[in-house]
Order: sequence, then structure tokens, then C-alpha cells
Amino acid sequence: MYPRKTLFLILLAIPSQLVASKKARAFIAAHKLPDDIIEAADRVFSSKEVYRALKKCRKKTLREAGIHLIQAGDNIIMEHPDVPGYIMKWGNRFHGLYSTIRRIRMAEKIDNYLKREKITTVHVPHKWLYHLPGRGKKLRDRNYLVFSEKMPVQPKKSPRHLSHQAMKDTCKVIRRFAIVDASPGNMGILDEDNVAILDTEPTIRTGGGLWYVFDNPLSRLVQAKVGTWLFRRSLQDK
Repeated sequence: MYPRKTLFLILLAIPSQLVASKKARAFIAAHKLPDDIIEAADRVFSSKEVYRALKKCRKKTLREAGIHLIQAGDNIIMEHPDVPGYIMKWGNRFHGLYSTIRRIRMAEKIDNYLKREKITTVHVPHKWLYHLPGRGKKLRDRNYLVFSEKMPVQPKKSPRHLSHQAMKDTCKVIRRFAIVDASPGNMGILDEDNVAILDTEPTIRTGGGLWYVFDNPLSRLVQAKVGTWLFRRSLQDK
């Protein structure tokens, strides 16, 4: 038998757990992929061998499944011809358990900010959750992929052609959200008047890493300055 005090604490925690579960279910439902895309993705990821390859980052097995790897490391970023128009991202073995949630929420925060400030030169891709077949339903990175709208990024476009307004607006967004890693891989040039923020995982409170620091005004200021410097510097590279 549990002591009375322990029983009291357990009973006290039950309502909050129920609320958390309800919120998680609502979050999953709100960010569910369209059914036809789920069917196509299931054909790619239903194999246990593919899941094991994701978990162990076995590039050969993933390629044999028809997956094109854009990046394979702590994160696996990929696309598949059966799921056109989407970039898929799995896990974040270094940064924690909830990067899927953070990426989607940050994308929505940035999108709302762009609309509120009427910024038309900066864009953020829409993002959805995809439940991996055979995995648990809990909202954990190992159970879900993030599907991101594929943006028409022009990697060979000379960044020097970016307009002054686009540069100004992008730096404003970087400062607002303390986007420290504003490197070319995370910031896509669409054309001379448009920039896409591709990586929307926040760098605050994500645990571990050089820039994953406590949320305070000084750290946000430092990250914002580093982010704007990196972005401006990348525009000077040919």
C-alpha cells in the first residue's frame, strides 16, 4: 500500500496528465497529414526494416527503399518520389524528445508574426505530423515524422541579388525569434525578393549544444546577433 501522502500526490497528478493527453491528441489531430499523403507515406515507412534504418541511420537501407537523403546525421532529412512536394524530417537524437512539436509550433508562431506584421518577403513552410506505422501513439520524436512543405529554394542563386527589403525583413524575423543558426541550409533564397525559413526548431530550451541555453534577454540578444551575422555573411559567399 502507498502512504497517504503518496496516494494524495498521485491523485493530484491525474487531472494534469489527462489534460496533457487531451492536448496531445488535439495537437496530433490538428496537424494530421491529408489521407492520400498518409497512404503514400505508409507504403514507404510501413517496413520495420525502414524504421530500424531510420533509428540507426543506415543510409544504404534507406536508399534501397527509394528514399533520397538530403541530410543524414543527428537529424535525417529526406524525400521520396511517392510523396512529392514534401520534405520529411525524423527525430533529433541530440536535442531531445519533443523537437517535432517545437518545429511545428515555431513555424506557426513565425507564420502568425509574418501575417501580423504584414511581411510578404519572408515565408515559412507549412508542417504536419506523420505517425510512423507500428509505433506508439505518444507524441515522441521516435513515433512521428515532420512533413514540411517543399519550398522552391534556389541553391545556386547568387545571394547578392537579394533585395534590400527582403534582407531587412529577414533580419527582423531572425532577431524577433532569436534564430541563431541562420546558415544557408536553414534559410532558403526563393528569389531576389523572397526568403524561406526552413528550419523552425527553436534554439531556446531544447537541451544540449552550444546555443541551446537558458531563455533570458541576454542569451536571446546574443543568438539574434549571431543569427543576423551568419545570414549576412552567407549572402556574401559565392
